[in-house]
Amino acid sequence: MGAMSEPSSKATPASVAIAASLAVEYLDRLVVGTVRDVHHAVGRRSFRATGAPSAPVRLMHDGISGSVYAILGASLRTTGAMLRRLDQRGRGGRTLDEAPAGRRAAAIVNGFIGETLDHEDHPMAIRMSARVDGRDVTDLEQAYPDATGDVVIFLHGLVEDDESWHWGADPGVPTYGERLRSDTSWTPVTMRYNTGLPVARNGALLSEWITGLLRDWPTPVRRIALVGHSMGGLVALAACEEGAAAGEWTPLVRHVVCLGTPHLGAPLEQLVHWGASTLSRFPESTPFATILNTRSAGILDLREAAPECTPLPDAEYHCFSASMRAPFGLVVGDLLVRRASATGRIPGGTSQHLPGTHHFQLLNHPEVYADLRRRLTEPSPAAARRRA
Repeated sequence: MGAMSEPSSKATPASVAIAASLAVEYLDRLVVGTVRDVHHAVGRRSFRATGAPSAPVRLMHDGISGSVYAILGASLRTTGAMLRRLDQRGRGGRTLDEAPAGRRAAAIVNGFIGETLDHEDHPMAIRMSARVDGRDVTDLEQAYPDATGDVVIFLHGLVEDDESWHWGADPGVPTYGERLRSDTSWTPVTMRYNTGLPVARNGALLSEWITGLLRDWPTPVRRIALVGHSMGGLVALAACEEGAAAGEWTPLVRHVVCLGTPHLGAPLEQLVHWGASTLSRFPESTPFATILNTRSAGILDLREAAPECTPLPDAEYHCFSASMRAPFGLVVGDLLVRRASATGRIPGGTSQHLPGTHHFQLLNHPEVYADLRRRLTEPSPAAARRRA
């Protein structure tokens, strides 16, 4: 008991060389490709305007520019291949997971192209896992020697990772999970997942993972709480929907807390979608629309309102919203999510607003922690209903 089964497809940890080869690939595909396509589109329009007399010049222009872009592309592809060969020979350098900067870079890359990385089984694709000290947990008993029957699971947001819960706080300030571990009976479990995957897919993976948690946790699980920041709240709700069908773990859920979660969509994604649609109308700007359209399925899921959830009967739902100082906050909310969207539309749920607070401060905020601790330690209305 305690050792968790490995994912069916587990990629080898990505090295610095592999990360560099991916960067070179996208430099070729997006940057060089975009410059080339814009150049050719502008050239075609210019030569059409001058007509037949410019045909010889056009032939020369197209031949020279085509050769230059071909050489640039070939050079980048060769560089990428060399980096991959270095990795295959064991000379790719340290893995990204060995340093905080590498882990941050992996989280950002997965947020933007994580679905593509997952489909390719790329070494940089993040697999959903609990994390302790910047490493995946493979043995729950070893990772949580003081485990209790009360488990609170923390889920980060888009392009974040398990270490993002330190953001917004002064150096040395503990995370919500660290404080709950010392102040209450709850055992914190901090997850990392590929935020570029569709929200529903991550919800299914989380539901599957919690099912394994019940089997492998060092002591019988009595209660579960889910705390999600931004996209993490959507993943928590999707997991509850997925798990409710089987009913294996959702009867144990007592709290679902969403911090700045875009239940009704995120304005930034809506703006990017509009921008991509507008740019695609003109040949000279279509390549820029192509860049915008490479964003992941996880980001695309933030455009529209999330499906309305069916609350679990024994769980309490609470949403935190935030906003910048007026009048700026009236327009942009907390910079990424407006108040109405973060408040949510969960039947029977409650909400709390933190003015003068931006989106990432919700990751480590004294008022959020005080409320979270109170909710997890005091009897809830749902508990009173169960006793009755």
